[in-house]
Amino acid sequence: MQWPIPSLAVVLTVSLAAAASAESTRVRVALQLTGESCAAQHQRLVTSLSAMNGIRFVDLSSVPGHVLVDIDARILSAHDLTPIVQQLLTSAECLAAPMESCISATALSRTADASRSSH
Repeated sequence: MQWPIPSLAVVLTVSLAAAASAESTRVRVALQLTGESCAAQHQRLVTSLSAMNGIRFVDLSSVPGHVLVDIDARILSAHDLTPIVQQLLTSAECLAAPMESCISATALSRTADASRSSH
C-alpha cells in the first residue's frame, strides 16, 4: 500500500501555517478586579464573556483578583474589553482595570496543553 506522502506534507504545512496565524491573532488581556462584590460575580462574568464573539478563553482562577481573557484581535480589541467587562459587572462595588501583563495567551495555552497531555 502506498501512502500519498507529498499530499500529506502539503496538508501538514498548510495546517501548521493556519495554526500559527490563529495564534498570532490571539491576545491575552489581563484585568484586575477590585471590590467587595467581585467574587460573587465570577460565574456570571465567565458565562457572559464566553458567549461573546471574539472571546476565545476566560480565566478567573489562575491569578487571584484578576480575569485573564484571550481575545481574537481580528474581532475585538484589547482597548474595548475593559468597558465591556465593567458593563457586565452588576455592582458599582466591583471595578475592572487593565493590567500590563507578561502572561501571553500562547504561553499559557501551551502550559495548559502540556498539562492535559501528561494526564
